[in-house]
Amino acid sequence: MTTLSNDYTRTTMKGIDILLQQHQVPKGPGYAVAVYQRGRVIYCGAAGLADIERNVSLTAASVFDIASVSKQFTAAALVILEKQGLLSLDDRLADYLDGLPEYCNSICLRHLLNHTSGLRDYNELLFQAGVQFDQAVSDSQALAMIKRQYALEFAPGEKFEYSNTGYFLLALVVQVVTGKTLSQFSQQAILTPLEMTSSYFWGRAGQDQPPVVKAYCDDGNDGYEPQMANWQTARCAQIRTTCSSGTISSTRKTHIGGMSPRDCSNRVCSIMERRQSTGWGSSLAAIGASQSCFTTVAGVVICRNICAFPSNSCPWLY
Repeated sequence: MTTLSNDYTRTTMKGIDILLQQHQVPKGPGYAVAVYQRGRVIYCGAAGLADIERNVSLTAASVFDIASVSKQFTAAALVILEKQGLLSLDDRLADYLDGLPEYCNSICLRHLLNHTSGLRDYNELLFQAGVQFDQAVSDSQALAMIKRQYALEFAPGEKFEYSNTGYFLLALVVQVVTGKTLSQFSQQAILTPLEMTSSYFWGRAGQDQPPVVKAYCDDGNDGYEPQMANWQTARCAQIRTTCSSGTISSTRKTHIGGMSPRDCSNRVCSIMERRQSTGWGSSLAAIGASQSCFTTVAGVVICRNICAFPSNSCPWLY
């Protein structure tokens, strides 16, 4: 359960193990924890169940779908393409995607990155149309839903409103510019150079998909119910990874897109004018860590498979 290093005594590591067990929800979901120091994982631990129905325990090697934390990889892909001169963040969205409503003519790529486009969240639109979380939804279905909207919620750049639509459309822009899916481009331009061998986009072609930790929410009756999406959209927020070494963090000096990983991370964060409120995962719940999960040097990374723990079970997660 625990990976040790000489930087910490076995007594200290055992204390962390005890803390995890003390705050474990009995026969319920849990969390995996990794502690980083000087770019190395010095501790890995886990508590709880990865699959309640099958009584499968979480481990430090469990694979999590990190959802919207993945958005920073989409942003990094745009930053790399900008550095390579293949696009500008001030380009109009309509320059890349055909058939959009006329009101999209005033939206630029930067608005999508900043959640200031005025586009309604396509997830909410699908929910309002009666689509269930576990139903299959394709890119074409999601795009058609977006195009059917009569107007923007507000003028682009006028205010901030978190929207998954922006990152869904940015994933399509990456595909138009590169001829590759966001998954393929990110694998080639980011994950492979940084040797992030256990991190990948959901649905990568030609490779086996390891079992992923099941996500749960409170069912209102002192139990839990699965909360797993089956939407087959552009995978702008579908990175799967573990807490263990060489996965969600990298200290490789290899450049990506002509930049160091830190410079890329800093560029991504500089674009995000309100990163503390975007929910896009710039901190990855990594206390004391660097700004982006692919430049984490020191800190704590926590992955969990429940929407929210009871307030008295894991106070240190809040």
